[in-house]
Amino acid sequence: MIKKKKAKWIIISILLLIFLIAIAIFVNAFFIAKPQIYIDNKTIVKSLVGEAAKATVPPNFLNDGSVEKVLRLLDSKVPEISVYGEKAAKSGSTIIEKIVGFPDLKADQNTEQFFQVFVGASTVTEFRGITTAVKWKTFYVNKNIDTVWVLDDVSTKLLSLEKWRNG
Repeated sequence: MIKKKKAKWIIISILLLIFLIAIAIFVNAFFIAKPQIYIDNKTIVKSLVGEAAKATVPPNFLNDGSVEKVLRLLDSKVPEISVYGEKAAKSGSTIIEKIVGFPDLKADQNTEQFFQVFVGASTVTEFRGITTAVKWKTFYVNKNIDTVWVLDDVSTKLLSLEKWRNG
């Protein structure tokens, strides 16, 4: 009788431990993820930690509407992004436009400064809901938000949109 009770408690303890580990994994994946702001389907998405994500974008760029202006410029000058997004959607992915670099406002005014925009696709895998991102292109927008360049991944040089399209 005592052995059956002991075995029953051991099984209950193991199940409880598995349950607690599952909760810890869920909390880590959805609430403790590294904060960042990224542009997903043309809206600013604050990652899993909400308002704390704003810390990754210099406040003056959030407040002056620069992020939205950069995205509107890309939409108007680079229709290839929409085509890429449609292809990504057909394969079950979501297009990402993530601003990963901002102009340095303290830099010499004669130095060209850019917004650096990662464009790619993200897919959520079945295993643990992990999101993976694949880069398609990196675009550079000048700090006046009126000109777009494309990074050539091979030569690492910035190309005009015309030169990029003509390949």
